[in-house]
Amino acid sequence: MDDLLKISSSSEFEKILDKYEGDLKGNVSGYVQKRASEEGTSLDTVKRGFLAEAYAEWKTSESPRECAQEVGELVQKLYNEAYG
Repeated sequence: MDDLLKISSSSEFEKILDKYEGDLKGNVSGYVQKRASEEGTSLDTVKRGFLAEAYAEWKTSESPRECAQEVGELVQKLYNEAYG
């Protein structure tokens, strides 16, 4: 999905990540928080993990958290722009 839509390199995604990066565990998942704190983990890996976790929550939860809602809406917007 990210390869197709280039989501993690978009300025809109960067703004969402910046907004929530102070508490990745509380806003997205413990997995993303853990990976972000591991030495040698690339920023690209953290971005893609953040994207995957937030998008999955948006798609599967009846009441996704604000972060997941913002990411899901961005994915939908970028998809619609690219593919109508």
